[in-house]
Amino acid sequence: MKPQNTKGRKKSEIFILLLSAIPFIDYVSGAAVFLAVAGAIVFDKSAIKTVASDRKSFALCAIISAFSMLSAIVAGNLIGAAVSVGIFCFFMILLYLKANMTAELFRRAETVISLGSAVAMLAALFQKYVIFPDGELYRPTAGAFNANYFGAIAVMASLVALVHLFDDEKSGRSDTSKLWWMGVLAVNTVSLFISESRSSLLTLTACVIALLMLKKRYVYCGIAVAGGVAMWLTGWLSPSFFSWSNSLLYGFTERTVIWANAFRSFSQSPYTALIGRGPMSYYFVMEREGLFVANHAHNLLLDSLINVGIIGTALYALLAARIYGIVYRKRREGDGNGFMLSVLLTVQVLTQGIADVTIVWHQCAVLAALIMTSRFKTKA
Repeated sequence: MKPQNTKGRKKSEIFILLLSAIPFIDYVSGAAVFLAVAGAIVFDKSAIKTVASDRKSFALCAIISAFSMLSAIVAGNLIGAAVSVGIFCFFMILLYLKANMTAELFRRAETVISLGSAVAMLAALFQKYVIFPDGELYRPTAGAFNANYFGAIAVMASLVALVHLFDDEKSGRSDTSKLWWMGVLAVNTVSLFISESRSSLLTLTACVIALLMLKKRYVYCGIAVAGGVAMWLTGWLSPSFFSWSNSLLYGFTERTVIWANAFRSFSQSPYTALIGRGPMSYYFVMEREGLFVANHAHNLLLDSLINVGIIGTALYALLAARIYGIVYRKRREGDGNGFMLSVLLTVQVLTQGIADVTIVWHQCAVLAALIMTSRFKTKA
């Protein structure tokens, strides 16, 4: 049994390191790695047995995937049907990480995340100032599909660095460790600003405020709130200050139109309200229903409702509640940092979910899964 355990640990390490690299490589290559790892889990008897050991979570994930697929097929939404396969693959990865993640494995994943952040920043700088130096409207993406996904990835990496900085300060770790995580935070802050992702910038501000509240640093929290308000007003009144290609007012107005269209499409009949039309529904119906041209509803709740209706959204909420229940139990076991990291990730998802749906992108979703399971300590 011992060699088999060693082999299993090595396989888990390879899978986790591959998944850690996905957010920072080209999104097409990342999708290939994502599907390859998911396929390796599904077709490996020992891996799928481990994944299915949490029967309630496994059953809920299977039901959500099947429901998503069914709603897409009934609506004739072939894109949504394909995305439903990706949703199932993500669930298999999430449950695999939940079962196999250890503190040691996450430390190795953090190294990949840190180095990947630096590579992504350099790629974005190269895109903006070398490939498209005269492109005033160009927003660098590094390896992501668009700049908002790139910004969301930078925020998640920043959360890992922030938690380490506060943890290191308390535990008295070496100055070298502090400098490392300060560097990671600085790198991702640069990426965030050059991505010109307002939703990501707002999200990071909200996460910093939440972190300071959790740490009871109320004076610093007040300073962060004042800084966030000042930054928001500057972006609203003078977008050129941040070299943004259009005003905050324009972006807000555009999204309110999309939200109104999405809600109208969702509520047009009991059928669409209850089960939706499958993933990517907004894109699927936008031409037919004369909706504002967009890939999605630009709001996490509206996008979920238009995709899988009230029933599917309730199932997603049930799964989230189950996962957070596990996280909370870890806090009661004394793992305060794991709980704090999970809270900050939640703040990010909910804040950015007001104006975007970046969490549903495979690069963002994988990084979120790594962070969420980072403190699920199991025996190596």
